[in-house]
Amino acid sequence: MLPEDSLQHQFSPWWVEGKDSNATRGDLILVHIPYINAQPFRLVPTGRTNPIAHGEADFKVEPHDASRPPLQTSTPVAGLPLSEKEIFYAFRAKERPAVVLSTCGPPLASKDRAGTASWRTSPTLLVAPCSRARGFPKLEQRIRWCEWPQFMWSRLPFGRGEDSIVLMSQIQAIGNDPKAFKKTRYRLSSNALEIVDDWLGWVFYGTLDADGDLFAFREVMMSS
Repeated sequence: MLPEDSLQHQFSPWWVEGKDSNATRGDLILVHIPYINAQPFRLVPTGRTNPIAHGEADFKVEPHDASRPPLQTSTPVAGLPLSEKEIFYAFRAKERPAVVLSTCGPPLASKDRAGTASWRTSPTLLVAPCSRARGFPKLEQRIRWCEWPQFMWSRLPFGRGEDSIVLMSQIQAIGNDPKAFKKTRYRLSSNALEIVDDWLGWVFYGTLDADGDLFAFREVMMSS
């Protein structure tokens, strides 16, 4: 049973089965999401163990400091070229459920992409990753009551129905490519998507629509 003091209970059904083969807004997907560290790491080429193997290189891992960029290396690595001001970021990532918030517009035709680097025009998705609610033992109820815009409580529709926190503070872009993520058969219902849209306004602008369902639910919960 869903907790009665949750949005998901009040606006059931929250999750429904989707039929689209392509990723659409509201889809629940599985994707490797990097951990957000206060200080990321970078890979710095140090040389080649085999001097004639241009597809191999030795690297060291070090904390990244934007005020102290690494020195440019003269070691060429054919498979991993670096241009000026580029570095290799190093992340630890985990496969997590994530909610697709936007498909970021229609893909461009080949003729429209001509002459432009592919990374500038490749199709993307904006997603909000989920984390287990048990990682927030002292905050879960307050999150369920919508106290903060950066955290949204949800019970996932697969497995054993684990309680999770949608990390609205970690919305990020991923490639809209079938190899970049796995679709589940679930997506947000139309009612749930309206709530999420209202929530995004809260995240981006710091205010809630005083006439909206999310505002009304939060007012009741926060005054209880």
